[in-house]
Amino acid sequence: MSVRRSAGGVWIEKRKKKDMSLILCIETGTDICSVGLARDGELISLRESDQGRDHARQVGVFVDELLSQTGIAPEELDAVAVGKGPGSYTGLRIGVSFAKGLCYGLRIPLVAIGSLDALTEVAKEDYEAGILSVDRWEEACLCPMVDARRMEVYTRVFDAAGTPLSDVSAEVVTAESFAAWRGDGRPFVIFGNGAAKCAGLLPDATLIQVAPSARGLARLAQEALDHGMVDGLLFEDQMDDVFREHGAVAKSDGQFEFVTLGQYVSQLNADLKNISSSQIAIVYADGAIVDGKGYGDDIYGNTLAAKLAEVRLSLIHI
Repeated sequence: MSVRRSAGGVWIEKRKKKDMSLILCIETGTDICSVGLARDGELISLRESDQGRDHARQVGVFVDELLSQTGIAPEELDAVAVGKGPGSYTGLRIGVSFAKGLCYGLRIPLVAIGSLDALTEVAKEDYEAGILSVDRWEEACLCPMVDARRMEVYTRVFDAAGTPLSDVSAEVVTAESFAAWRGDGRPFVIFGNGAAKCAGLLPDATLIQVAPSARGLARLAQEALDHGMVDGLLFEDQMDDVFREHGAVAKSDGQFEFVTLGQYVSQLNADLKNISSSQIAIVYADGAIVDGKGYGDDIYGNTLAAKLAEVRLSLIHI
C-alpha cells in the first residue's frame, strides 16, 4: 500500500502484493562505494568502486545503471537498505541521505543495517562460496574492523553464524584487546579495512581479506523487512491505526484528541513561560558517529542522546 498527498489531501493506493521483494542496497561507509539490487534476499546485480571517496557522484550513477541493466523501474522497488555505520561520517551521510530521499519519493520503507553486521555477512558468504579458507570456521569468533584513525577501530564480535557476541564499540587495539574471545581456544578471525594494522598486535588472530559491500545487506535487509523492523513514512490518517494499536480511544466523532506542546510540558511540572529566548544550550559534538556509550574522539550515539535529554531537563527547570 502506498500513500500519496495532493493539494486536496491524502489518498491511499493499494499495491498488489508481490511474491518476491525487490530491495536496493547501498553501502558507502568506507572508501568503497557499493550499490546492489536484491530479489527476495538474493543479490541479482552489483556496482562497486574502490577508487576513493567520490560517493556523492557515484551512488546515483550506480543506482541508475543497476535499474537500467535489470529493466526494473524505481516504482517496482519494495524497500531501500542502507549501511548505517559505524564508518566515515561523510560517506554515511551521502548514502543515508540518498536512501532516505529515494524512500520519501517512492513512499517505500527504509531498512537500516549495521555496517559491521553487513561486513560479517560478506565474510560468511565468501567462506560458504569457497573464497575464504579458515580452519574450524564453525567455532570461530568473527571480528570485523572499520578503521577509525591511528590504532582505533570500530568493531563488534560475532560467532560464525553472525550472532553478535558484543556491542558495537570504538576500540584502541593493544596486545590485550579481545582477550575474552582470544583466550578460549577458538579461532579469532579479523577482517575489514582496520584489521591489517592490528594484526601485529594480535599474533594469534587469523587475518582474512574481506571488503565492505552492498551484497552484505541483501539477506539482512530482507529479514528486517519480513519482520517489520524498518523505518517507514506515515501520514496523519495512517497514524490513527497506530494509535488504536496502542490502545488509544477516539472521541465520538472518530477523531483523536491531541494536546499542545505547552499542555504536554505542564504535565511535567514545567513552565514554558520561565524559559526566555536567552536560555539556549549548545552541545558540541565533533567526530565520527558510532553506536553505544563512551567518550573520546568519536560521537557515541547513546551518550549524546542522554546528554541532550539532560540539557533539555535542565533548561525546563531553570
